[in-house]
Amino acid sequence: MDDYTQKTDPAADSAEYIASLPVVYRGPFGNPKTGPDLVFGHAIVNPDSVRGDGFENDTTRQEFTAIRQRFDKALQVANAHPLMPQKGQTSQQYARMLVEDLLPHASPKTSFLERKRLELTGQSSLPLVEKNLIADVLDKPRREGRLADIRTRDQAGRVISTFIGDKNAWLGQFRGPGWRMTELDGVPTEALGL
Repeated sequence: MDDYTQKTDPAADSAEYIASLPVVYRGPFGNPKTGPDLVFGHAIVNPDSVRGDGFENDTTRQEFTAIRQRFDKALQVANAHPLMPQKGQTSQQYARMLVEDLLPHASPKTSFLERKRLELTGQSSLPLVEKNLIADVLDKPRREGRLADIRTRDQAGRVISTFIGDKNAWLGQFRGPGWRMTELDGVPTEALGL
């Protein structure tokens, strides 16, 4: 029996199994792929993280990697898993696709304004939209009163976790009740200028 007619395990093709995989990019036929540099479902961006057969040369691959690195922290905060660059896609189209993936995770005001800016001016405003959108998505944990974990790799390959957001999300439990000092060594604090 050749490979094309051979039956596979039906459980391996089930939607639950595929949804449980930490999908970061999809292959040419839409098949989920996982990469060796995955940490808890997020791609840790390194120079080899943008893969594919559609790149003309290493310069093109580096352009796509630079774009992905600009968006990586915001994508981790938003817990978004966009597709990797597709064959025939330009770097501006890829950046636009990442912006579209982040728009639902921004505040409603920013999302509306940046979507209108893209509709009115097109690709010319993409760098400004990208900057504003990434800043807003990175500020989302602070607005929600939580901490978000951002994982990166250093040159030695170690995973480094950085937390952004509201410090009170974890520090509040250690905070004691507030108190006010009224005197110091028997002298009222008003007399001391405190």
